[in-house]
Amino acid sequence: MSLFRSMRNEGKDLTNMYFKANVSGDIAGLAGGDPAAKNAKLTKTDIVNGFTMMDNLNNFWENTAVSTADYNATIQLILNGSAVLGTELSVAVENFADRLKIFSQNALNQFNSVRDISRQYTDTELSAAVTAISIETVVFGSEMTANELTDAINMFNKYIDFIQNTAVATSADYGITIQEWIRL
Repeated sequence: MSLFRSMRNEGKDLTNMYFKANVSGDIAGLAGGDPAAKNAKLTKTDIVNGFTMMDNLNNFWENTAVSTADYNATIQLILNGSAVLGTELSVAVENFADRLKIFSQNALNQFNSVRDISRQYTDTELSAAVTAISIETVVFGSEMTANELTDAINMFNKYIDFIQNTAVATSADYGITIQEWIRL
């Protein structure tokens, strides 16, 4: 959960940077496929798609509508940037692109982790056991109530759907779910 919290904070910070450091203005004159970031090897489209993913992930944490897209493909394009740029467009674009690459790696790592946890939860008898107990009962071997565990698994499954281009109707303030888990 701490990685989710870090990603949430980093996403908010990068969103502010995108506008306040004028990254959006610096890349505005470029065509979509034009190289925009020398070190990260990203095109304008890569940066815009990465920003869109990050912005929608910010919405996801705050229980706001999100747009679907193949964010897994977006992550792969950002991580494997192939644009060649002779000189830096601006320091702000370079910094943003480098941080976007790290953010994307964290998003992928978190996706793989929660996908494994979700599989273990549903493939074992844990899901049936948690469903059978009272929502306020603490799950044996943890400091979580059944309700807190269920909320986290639901968030994990929605995150998996989000990355895999499945429509996600957020039904909870996942920012609160993260805070509940951090206290444990």
